[in-house]
Amino acid sequence: MYFDNYQSLPQIFFLNAEKNPEKPLLSVKVKGQYKDIKWETVKEEVYAIASYLASRGVSKGTKVAVYSENRPEWWVYDLAVLSLGAITVPLHAVSAVGTVELILHKSGAQICFVDTEERLNTLQLMSRKLPLLKEYIMFDKFETKKKNIKYYGDLIEKKLKPADYKRVDAAVKKVKREFTATLIFTSGTTGEPKGVELTQHNFLSNTGQIEEAMGKYLNETDAFLSFLPLSHVLERTAGYYYPMTTCKKVYFAESITTIQQDLVATRPTILVSVPRIYEKMHSAIVGKVTKASPVKKAVFKFSVAMGQKAVPYHCKKKQLPFYLKKPHAIAEKLVLSKLRVALGMDNLKFAISGGGPIAYSDMTFFIGMGVTVLEGFGLTETSPVTNLVLPDDVKLGSVGKPFKNTKIKISDEGEILIKGPQVMKGYYRNTKATKEVMTKDGYFKTGDIGIVDEEGFLYITGRIKDIIVTAGGKNISPQPIEQILRTSRLIEQIAIIGDNKKFLSALILPDFEELSARLAARGVGSGMNKKEIVKQPEAIALMREEIDSLTASMSRVELIRRFTLMSDEWTIDGGELTASLKIKRNVIQEKYKDVIDKMYLDDEE
Repeated sequence: MYFDNYQSLPQIFFLNAEKNPEKPLLSVKVKGQYKDIKWETVKEEVYAIASYLASRGVSKGTKVAVYSENRPEWWVYDLAVLSLGAITVPLHAVSAVGTVELILHKSGAQICFVDTEERLNTLQLMSRKLPLLKEYIMFDKFETKKKNIKYYGDLIEKKLKPADYKRVDAAVKKVKREFTATLIFTSGTTGEPKGVELTQHNFLSNTGQIEEAMGKYLNETDAFLSFLPLSHVLERTAGYYYPMTTCKKVYFAESITTIQQDLVATRPTILVSVPRIYEKMHSAIVGKVTKASPVKKAVFKFSVAMGQKAVPYHCKKKQLPFYLKKPHAIAEKLVLSKLRVALGMDNLKFAISGGGPIAYSDMTFFIGMGVTVLEGFGLTETSPVTNLVLPDDVKLGSVGKPFKNTKIKISDEGEILIKGPQVMKGYYRNTKATKEVMTKDGYFKTGDIGIVDEEGFLYITGRIKDIIVTAGGKNISPQPIEQILRTSRLIEQIAIIGDNKKFLSALILPDFEELSARLAARGVGSGMNKKEIVKQPEAIALMREEIDSLTASMSRVELIRRFTLMSDEWTIDGGELTASLKIKRNVIQEKYKDVIDKMYLDDEE
């Protein structure tokens, strides 16, 4: 398999840098324009940072953290630490302060790279509780007299001696596949975060598996757009290690809020994202169309309909039937091609969706638009990718067949079990938790429920820990219901409740732009704020109609009997969402316990 002959990611990086010194590796926005950064430049910075870290005693097993948004320095930090056989500890840039402190304490990190003065201040407030954390290396420069704060720019400008290069090269040669590369702490959707220990072997195996599956469709002219947090393993492997090991360029989005503008500016060929991003793009497009003239609405509706009819043929890479070719060509010329250009998706070969199930309506919308969406599956504990739909054989609703050397089976309880070289070493200093997630024959228990069809395609149907067991003993998976309800333009976020209750209820954050527009059409809501809107009887009636319409074909126990409209968005910073934008159901249930209890005061169906 690819990369089997290499011992570490830094080994591949330095070899690729020697082959491609003048070729652009990264590109970052500077004063509104993207500026390329060459392999040679990145290599020299890695040498400089690794040399400095070695002088500070960093070696095999030393934990070095990073608390930063995505930026080129993140790559340099990571490669420098790994070059010394040390271990990276990524912190999500918008994690709650308590989570940051917990991870730094559990990992025992001795040095932390930080992007901004604001985040440095956050770390220093907890410094007394972190006696092992002695030094900070800042990406942004600011005035300080503290000796334990170093500036990244000063370190990379220092002229290295031949002995410094030799020292780093010697360290890289000593790094072995079995070395732990990183500790990524789980999002804690169901409890306190655990440190997932991933090795050089895990990452080399997974990047090799991706190349084995996708290499024939790609080449060195391809380019990625990086916007998912590098602290999240999906971006780390698929958006960083994979392009780095296969010599592909990576653009850094200015921020996750500017993705649309950055897509247009960079026009990448590969996009790695989570379902929430596709959902928001789809909703934004449809929202704009509702404000268009009747003629433009009709043309858009016709074009989307033609695109939808073409979806089954796009999925199997088959030619359109004769009767569909001409109307589809008209739709392509009038709307679909222009839409791809407007979105910055006209050069896309593939759009990857991972980190959770993508809604059927979102996936078919983009495929119908001419964007090949490939859904995959994996977890932090599997580095992460285990399954991926391939471009030549897209099965809607499936996350694809397992990668090479990956075995999947379904337990008697319906749980997906995985064995492969990408499965983690274990949970850091938590033997008990590690044993709990491994079967006697070496399979990792994913916690996801699924089925495998006769062709070997995997389908995810829910999460074991999210299963709602009603008071009547009915087992209900909330995710499929939530997916259907999120197809409504009225619903921005939703969490279904019902464990040990007689019926299902829901907390719903409306799409306030859409809700306000519909209320205005009824002469209601003018000048009201969000807190006032959600209390309006007309708003509640509109949502009731929408829910009943979308769930009309569901069984009685799956119906949403009651709901509460929420005014505040759930966020990563607020603790309600994971880094991959999945809801933390236990957090939401605890945070809004009083609201939930009110829905069950009169405990009748």
